Amino acid sequence: MADREGVGRAAVCVAFVLAHPTAPVAIVGTQQPERLESLQAALGVHLDRNDVYDIIEASEGQPLP
Repeated sequence: MADREGVGRAAVCVAFVLAHPTAPVAIVGTQQPERLESLQAALGVHLDRNDVYDIIEASEGQPLP
C-alpha cells in the first residue's frame, strides 16, 4: 500500500488509524520535525474498505467474517 500510495509505511499506519470506522485518534509519539512532516503524507493516502480489512486481517492473522 505504501508503494501504491507513494508514501512510507508509517504514513500508511497513520492513514489506517484515520480510516478506521471506529474513529480512533492517531498518537504519533515523535517530536522530530522531519518525522512529523513525513507523517503528514497520511492525509493524502486513500485506503478503501478492502485496504482497511486487509490490514486488520494481517494484524490478527485470520480472515474477517
